[in-house]
Amino acid sequence: LVYELKDARSPLKKALPYALAAAGLVVAGFIVASLAWVLWGLGLVAAGVAVANYLSVSPQAVLLTNDKIVLRTKAGDRALMLGEITKAELTYREPGGAVKRIGFFGADSFTADESAVLTLTDASNRRLEVSAKEFALADFRSFLDVFQVNGNSGRLIDEQKFDGLIAQNNEYVRQDRQLRGDLQQTLLESYKSIYNPRGEFYFKQNPGLEVVYRHQPNPNEGGTYFLKDDYVEGLDGGSVQAGLNLLANTQKNLETVETRLAYYQKIDEKLQTMKEAQKARARVSKVAGRLETQQRQNELAAGKQDELGLQTDTLEQLKLLSADLRNQDDLGTSQLLKQVDELLAK
Repeated sequence: LVYELKDARSPLKKALPYALAAAGLVVAGFIVASLAWVLWGLGLVAAGVAVANYLSVSPQAVLLTNDKIVLRTKAGDRALMLGEITKAELTYREPGGAVKRIGFFGADSFTADESAVLTLTDASNRRLEVSAKEFALADFRSFLDVFQVNGNSGRLIDEQKFDGLIAQNNEYVRQDRQLRGDLQQTLLESYKSIYNPRGEFYFKQNPGLEVVYRHQPNPNEGGTYFLKDDYVEGLDGGSVQAGLNLLANTQKNLETVETRLAYYQKIDEKLQTMKEAQKARARVSKVAGRLETQQRQNELAAGKQDELGLQTDTLEQLKLLSADLRNQDDLGTSQLLKQVDELLAK
């Protein structure tokens, strides 16, 4: 016998793997049994949520009549009169994922996805929301198409339409004020290039001289005078004439900008007046009652233009004319000013 390899393991060591396996199976069985109870509990909770959703006050229908929109739910009806709607907004996600909110009645185009919501607000700040998620998307889009036309026919102009045109007008004013500043600076530099700048003392010492341009940015300080035929020494006739031509063109452009700014101010005043009148009419309609649907239909059938039609037409014309003003380089002989004056006088 050279070597004997004997099994020297104790009985406990031999039984330990099987004991551990048995313990693991027992624990696993307990966990599975507990998990079954947990899953059963979650199932009950899910069932409860399903019942709660079924019994919730989610919209069941939206009804549009000649004078109101009704949101019909299991909790009852909620309605807004079309004539009292002051704001209509559509919120949706664009293809890139960005959330967009637009004034609905004033929108030339719009889209709607499953997250879209139409929010309506009346003169009393009551809100009504119609959500795309509550309906088939194709049906919701069809509703929006109909509501944009029919829902706007018997109501006041959306305040956002006024606000949009006021904002456009203000942007034109901002641009022209900046342009006016640039032109005034160009005009000053042009005068300095051909005329000698003279101060208050020189002007008072030579009272008989004719002033062609006076620059006085600060009324509390003296001005700078440019006098007729008082050209910078050394300039030849051609240089003087070229400078005079530049002055004439700059002055003409400056007059055009000043005229535009004056008319933008008139348009802004008109828009503010129309907007305040619209808000006042909304308040009055709440207190004094509304026109009967039949009466309104009869007037339209007789071909009469109601106030809504006049306001809409005026707004569209103001929008076009203010844009035309922006593109006019010479307003001295333009018929456009006459058109604006006629429209503002309505």
